[in-house]
Amino acid sequence: MPEIKTHQDIDSLLSQKLIEVQDAEREKIAVDLNEVVNQILYAAKLRIELTLQTLKEKTGIDVFDEIEESSHLLEKGIVEIRKISGNLIPDSILNLGVIPSMNNLIESYSSDAKRNIKLKINNFDKRLSREKEISLYRIIETYLKISGRYLLAENISVDMKFDLNYITISLENDGKFEIMKREEGDQDRRSFRLGLGEIKRRVLSQNGKIEVNAGDDKKLKMKIKIPIN
Repeated sequence: MPEIKTHQDIDSLLSQKLIEVQDAEREKIAVDLNEVVNQILYAAKLRIELTLQTLKEKTGIDVFDEIEESSHLLEKGIVEIRKISGNLIPDSILNLGVIPSMNNLIESYSSDAKRNIKLKINNFDKRLSREKEISLYRIIETYLKISGRYLLAENISVDMKFDLNYITISLENDGKFEIMKREEGDQDRRSFRLGLGEIKRRVLSQNGKIEVNAGDDKKLKMKIKIPIN
C-alpha cells in the first residue's frame, strides 16, 4: 500500500471509501427493489387480473371497478420502483457503459425541461472501471440538476476529452449564479452547496482535480481532470 503523504491524499482516500460504500448500498437497494419488491408487486397484479377475469366470466356483471383500480395502482407502483431503482444505479451504466447512459440522461433532461444540453465527447473508445463510470455519471447528473433547478440555466454544455492518461471535463451553463446569493433562497442555497459538495467528493474519490469559477460573467463553470487508471 503506497504511503499517504499529504492531507489531499487522506481526503482522497476517505472520499473514495465513502463513495464506494454509498454506491454499494445504492446498488443493493436497486437490486432488492427490482428483484424482490417488483416481483412481489407484479405477482399480485397478475393474481388480481386473473381474479377479475374469472369473476366477470362467472357473473357477467361489470361491477369490479375497485379491483381494476387496484391493478392499475400496482402497475403504477411497479413503474415508479423501476424509476427509483434506475436513479440509484442506472442499468445502462452496468450494461452499456457511461457514454450511452449520459446520452440517455441528457436526452431525458432536455425533453423534460425543454433545455438545450450539448454533449461533446472526444477519443472515447473503451469501458472504464465500474466505479469510475458511476462517478462520471453522477458528476454530470448533479451538474445538470443544480444548473437547471437552482440556476435556471437554459443552455448547458458538457465537453469530455479522453487522452492516454486523463479524462478532462469542461462544464458550462448560462444560469444566473447570483440567484444563490438571495436571502430568500436559503434552502435552495443549501441544496446547491450540497450538489457542489457531491461533485467535489466524486472527483476527489477518483484522485481527480476540480476548478470551480463563477467568473466575471457570473456563470458557473467547472473544469475537472480525472486520471483514467
